[in-house]
Amino acid sequence: MPDQPKSIAIVGGGVSGLAAAWHLQTQSTPNSVDVHIYESASRLGGHAHTITVDTEKMTSRDYVNGNNGGNSNVTSTNVVEEEKKEEDASTKATQKKNKHEVDIDVGFMVYNNANYPNMTNWFKEMGIQGEETDMSLSISLDQGKTVEWSSHSLQGIFANPMQAIKPEFYTFLRD
Repeated sequence: MPDQPKSIAIVGGGVSGLAAAWHLQTQSTPNSVDVHIYESASRLGGHAHTITVDTEKMTSRDYVNGNNGGNSNVTSTNVVEEEKKEEDASTKATQKKNKHEVDIDVGFMVYNNANYPNMTNWFKEMGIQGEETDMSLSISLDQGKTVEWSSHSLQGIFANPMQAIKPEFYTFLRD
């Protein structure tokens, strides 16, 4: 009589929980484990959450306020629909996107091989390709009247030349 599979509970469906489940399923002897993920949220992924944003519909105020420009696929009511889209990621990747749509991972502040070599290798093993990006940060408040700044270059620090005469701007830079 064959041994019963070991029942394994993983609490949390964030990246770590998903990685643990994936490795247990793929690295264990076939039929030796029965893995269950328990997640309190309505979707898996934890802080790692990719959304598709239509930049044509989005205003600069949407970016500041965290709105998604009317994209309904980030509301909790469409989680099931979004998960279905994620399941069909290989088909989605081959379809031509609207030129104004961009996928944004709202969970990762930094993702690169230098900081995440194991995760990068895991993604490669699953056939997930990353894209090279430019690490920068820009801020604009009140259409640049209060503060406007970019980390992209020295010129970006003084994106609004009038800031150079404001002492509070230097306090902002110091902080």
